[in-house]
Amino acid sequence: ALEWLEEYLSHWKGAFILVSHDRYFLDKLVHKIWELEFGRLYEYPGNYSHYRALRQERLERQWKLYEEQQELIKKTEEFIRRNIAGGDFRASQAQARQKMLEKLERIPKPIVPKKIHLWMDVKRPSGERVLRARDLIIGYPNAPLFHCKQLTLQRGERVALIGPNGSGKSTFLRTLAGELRPLEGTLELGYHVEIAYFRQSQTDLDTPDSTVLDVVTANTDKTISEARSFLGQFLFSGDDVFKKISELSGGERSRLALAMLAQLGGNLLLLDEPTNHLDIDSREVLQEAMRDYKGTIIFASHDRYLIQAIATQIWEIADGELKVYRGNYEYYRTQRALLAQPPSLQRGTQSEDEDTSKPKRLSPGKEQRLRERQRAKLAAREAELMNAVTALEHQIAQIEKEMEAASYAGDHQKLRELTALYRQKRQELEITSEQWAQAAEELANFSVSSQGL
Repeated sequence: ALEWLEEYLSHWKGAFILVSHDRYFLDKLVHKIWELEFGRLYEYPGNYSHYRALRQERLERQWKLYEEQQELIKKTEEFIRRNIAGGDFRASQAQARQKMLEKLERIPKPIVPKKIHLWMDVKRPSGERVLRARDLIIGYPNAPLFHCKQLTLQRGERVALIGPNGSGKSTFLRTLAGELRPLEGTLELGYHVEIAYFRQSQTDLDTPDSTVLDVVTANTDKTISEARSFLGQFLFSGDDVFKKISELSGGERSRLALAMLAQLGGNLLLLDEPTNHLDIDSREVLQEAMRDYKGTIIFASHDRYLIQAIATQIWEIADGELKVYRGNYEYYRTQRALLAQPPSLQRGTQSEDEDTSKPKRLSPGKEQRLRERQRAKLAAREAELMNAVTALEHQIAQIEKEMEAASYAGDHQKLRELTALYRQKRQELEITSEQWAQAAEELANFSVSSQGL
């Protein structure tokens, strides 16, 4: 549904204003960001990724100006203190500087938004193989959801589990966590695998009369002082720690669930929609924590920005089957686009030198010449695609410069046209890069097989 809306809005001829925490969505569609922060509105040209860089530059610039002015004020006040009481020329200077300070427009101290502090440790590493499954059927009695012929997961992999609502993502995570059994097939966890599970429903927090502080002290060995300090890292400060679980907002429940997850020390994280209810800053912190995590992760999410940044594999549940794509989200999209093409385009056309009607025996010389021609064709195709990728990368870089210039100039019509062209070229680059990778692999495999003859 998001991709449909994304495609629809990308061809929308009018203007639109959208409010969203979906960073991938913002990256694809917008060419201006309005940020509301501490009662002020800041405007940034470009998409979300550009906004992040410009926002950091703005904050650094504000801090520099503030610190420079504070240093000037400090030195001026010191000069005034030492010389104001005298009756000479320096006293006159001190009085003049005092008037200058009184008229000086003070630069306010920059306010830095508070962020959660999240670090997920691994107490003990798992074995090399984390998970192995064969002939799985996942679901409930009389209601199977999907099947999977074979799965293998190695230590350190980060898997994004995607699929429509109701396809079985949460059920699969519950099965991995041992709360449900597979309907059929085998599912084995590897040596020393210890699971830390973040539930979408957060039912493990369903103790409505307990307070936030109660949850931490009951599930850890922290003292009350240590627990309050720990909760402060997740933005529970002051009397917030005495809030009852039943009074928490969705964002507060998510932050508390992440706090408890960080204490588990498991080496296999199972995360079910971990960015739900989190603001953008908290999503960024979670993303960094997942990137730095030393164990293995399987996470179900609709957050495509998180998936693109973190996943090394995509496991898609669709049409009652789990399919594995060994790459990030853009790789998955490219593969899906290729699979949607006619079979002849997916596999390439048969070489004119090949005749499959009946086997032929060729002399060694003719066979060698035939293989040389085949290799030359593969090499030419690989070089052609490599040049096409390079040309597209240069075109995209030029378009990005023109987009930035148009954004700063306020030329919104040109920016819309450039944005559409940028998306088109990015899609061409994705498909061409995949074709180049396949051509390079075919050439390498052909060369290896030729050496054995």
